[in-house]
Amino acid sequence: MVKLQRLQQIEEYVRRRNSVSLDDLCRHFDVSKNTIRRDMNELEARNIIKKVYGGVIFNHKETAIPLQQRQISMKDEKLAMAARAAEFVNDGDIIILDAGSTTVHIIEHLRQTQQVTIITNSVPVVNAALPYDNLHVIITGGDLLRSTNSLVGQEGVEMLRKFNAHTVFLAATSLSLEKGLTNSLTVETEIKKTMMQVSEQVILLVDHTKFETVSLVKFADLNQVDAIVTDKMPPESYFHYCHKHGKDIIVSGT
Repeated sequence: MVKLQRLQQIEEYVRRRNSVSLDDLCRHFDVSKNTIRRDMNELEARNIIKKVYGGVIFNHKETAIPLQQRQISMKDEKLAMAARAAEFVNDGDIIILDAGSTTVHIIEHLRQTQQVTIITNSVPVVNAALPYDNLHVIITGGDLLRSTNSLVGQEGVEMLRKFNAHTVFLAATSLSLEKGLTNSLTVETEIKKTMMQVSEQVILLVDHTKFETVSLVKFADLNQVDAIVTDKMPPESYFHYCHKHGKDIIVSGT
């Protein structure tokens, strides 16, 4: 098991149990105590866990901006981005909507479709889709992450692996040519990766403030994305990259 994957699984393991001993971690992940100590030092430096005598406890302090705050910020721009993203959806499609303050607004533009199946880990997406009989909604399992109103964890990952989707509409905290797609919460990483793996097409929705920024953990390379939907013209380097690699950039404000 590679280190990044182990750290993600340790984070989820500790979060679900709230407190665990170092001996328990060594047994569960089949690694030495020295390895676990190094992992704990890294997770403590990220404010994910706190060390206690003989073990660790989960640090419940949220590291992501709460969804309610993000929904208020740049709302008009997000509505416009969602409208452009919805143009990728056809009648009969199976789509995945990632949790995010922009992806939820895609629902408003699917009312006139005949039938669309939506797979999602987002509680707001489920609520937004409730009034529309033409939208068949499948909810991933997992644990509720209140800061993002989303479901995370291995149960959701395993459920997603059973499906095939035409398109995933993905959110990210940051986007960089060098570092790719990064996120502020490691616990969301595996479910985002799986959403991409089971989808034929990946559409990334990011506003202009997220370009050339880097967050805590990488979950994808930029070349894994088929199209970027944003609200303003990104740096010229992104147009060069996308032209070279056959990717699309859609600017909702133009």
